[in-house]
Amino acid sequence: MKKNLKKIVAISIIGAFILIASAVLAESVVWKWIDDKGNVHYSEYLDQVPEKYRDKAVKVVIKDSDGSNSGSSHSTPKKDTVKEDDSEKKMEAQIKAYEGKAKTALKQIASIEASTSAKQNQCNELRRKSVLASTIANRQASEKCFKELEDMERQLEKAREYLATGIYAEAHKAGVAAAVVDEAIRRAKSGK
Repeated sequence: MKKNLKKIVAISIIGAFILIASAVLAESVVWKWIDDKGNVHYSEYLDQVPEKYRDKAVKVVIKDSDGSNSGSSHSTPKKDTVKEDDSEKKMEAQIKAYEGKAKTALKQIASIEASTSAKQNQCNELRRKSVLASTIANRQASEKCFKELEDMERQLEKAREYLATGIYAEAHKAGVAAAVVDEAIRRAKSGK
């Protein structure tokens, strides 16, 4: 009798655990929002999203590992689906826009790097000539070349700074999350 009672208690505990776990898994809707710093956050309820981010919060239906909606028995209002679709489209458009800017900056950096390398070789050759044949013309040509090289290096530094910080400042002014710019730069660098 005691063995049967222990089995019943054990089965009851396992059953209760399964019911609790299935209730937790059935809750498949969360709210996704991005703060001013571009950090992505998730909240179980819309009222947990800070008020200033609520209008941009997106309802997300979590999928099970098999790809099905665990909350498929719950009906998601069409308005929320449209809002999510619009939000995703808007984010993709923002990524593409900043990807274009990042590609332009990367091309500019590559071009300046190539020109700088060629100018460095030219300047080194002029310096060598000015040492071998110490003429005023050779020294002036060498000095001019190194000044041009310095200007090119400043341009290169500005282009790198733009990619590292300037593009983010532009995005911040436009209300675009830093995560969008991160993804745009990642895509631009990968060539996708």
